[in-house]
Amino acid sequence: MKNLLNSHIYWVYDKSLSDHYDPSLEILNKLVASEGIDIIQFRAKDLDYSSYCSWVERVKNKVDFNDVLTFSNDHIAAFKDLDLDGVHVGADDTPVDQARQVLGAECLIGATARTLERALLADVQGADYLGVGTVFTTTTKQGLTAKGPDFIRNVQDQVKIPVYAIGGISSQNASELQNVGIDKVAIASNLLNTPDPLQELIDLRKIFS
Repeated sequence: MKNLLNSHIYWVYDKSLSDHYDPSLEILNKLVASEGIDIIQFRAKDLDYSSYCSWVERVKNKVDFNDVLTFSNDHIAAFKDLDLDGVHVGADDTPVDQARQVLGAECLIGATARTLERALLADVQGADYLGVGTVFTTTTKQGLTAKGPDFIRNVQDQVKIPVYAIGGISSQNASELQNVGIDKVAIASNLLNTPDPLQELIDLRKIFS
């Protein structure tokens, strides 16, 4: 099983994108089997909890995630109900300290941070890692201002936990992050809406490993 310290590629596997680009789960299977994915987060903002669980269970039944850390998005109950490794709480979701009280020490908890203040708070509250952005312009989270690599590095320097840069990251701009000392990234749409997802993952892995 991977751990956070040696996990560099975090894939936010979004249901709406999956339905459009990967309805057969072929891309997901291929990328997970390549061992290039360290963490996967199951994201489905438009589903109620029951439907969310049904979707994740269907995906888990078709893909072998034994060597990948698995996280829910927002739904903290999914940690136990779906036998996941952790949960990720967004900026407007359950606070990290409350999630920790419910889930206990064995659950990995990640948090979204779009400001330094939010990052410092999540760190103090007991988050295990942060997703920090948005670093570049992204179509997944429209309307957010791109903060740039230096912002991510500043957050990384001031917290004690791993930081994953997120937002518009691809193999084409990844070196901008590497150049300022960032070695962990979260990818969403770019591993699905690209002509060759496996090659894109290979190229990212060459930079972040």
